Amino acid sequence: MWTADRTELREWLHRNAGSLAELYVGAVTILYVHNPLTAGWSRLVAHAVREVRNRLPDGVAGKKIATQLQYKPRLDDIADLWGRAGLDLATMIETPVTPVPPPADLGVTVPRAIYERISELVRDHVEARERPVEAALRLFEAISPGNKGQRAALEPTVNQWIRVTGWFQSRAHDAGSVDGAFNIDEYKRQFETFESILMAVIRDFFRTTNELDKILEDTNA
Repeated sequence: MWTADRTELREWLHRNAGSLAELYVGAVTILYVHNPLTAGWSRLVAHAVREVRNRLPDGVAGKKIATQLQYKPRLDDIADLWGRAGLDLATMIETPVTPVPPPADLGVTVPRAIYERISELVRDHVEARERPVEAALRLFEAISPGNKGQRAALEPTVNQWIRVTGWFQSRAHDAGSVDGAFNIDEYKRQFETFESILMAVIRDFFRTTNELDKILEDTNA
């Protein structure tokens, strides 16, 4: 189970993100040791990979956003402006008793101050949600200094990382399917691709270019 590469990856995770190392060890144990498989294995493994994808960039490169976006006070401010402008929330959800053809949509007029507050909140919300590609690039650049300034070269690897971790992310939450609906061999294949990409990036980028190319070729075959 614990090959040289897998041991190296485990120890690297222990040094850089101990809690994620535990999830990785748990996923390996579930897939390659437990027989019969642990009940709920399909979602447990998927969730472990999802957490590594989402948390490792902050663990290695540091948090990009230091404070959480404060929704409540900002929405309270908008609600206060809304009320002082004489706008009625109740009328927004009323339904006519007798259906009539809808009039042309002429929009809704609100005071500029309310529009600006809503616009700023939406902008900050979008900016706070880092895109997976940006998170992956930030991770890979932090792991290996040789990756800095090599975003074009990293693009195929990043795309493959997003694809394989997205495969697990789509299976992380319970959707009513039991373990028997999932193929353990496919899980192992995807998990080993996930390991191989992370392992190759951990090593010196230029020294492992051929290894990365081989991973991409095998996965796309």
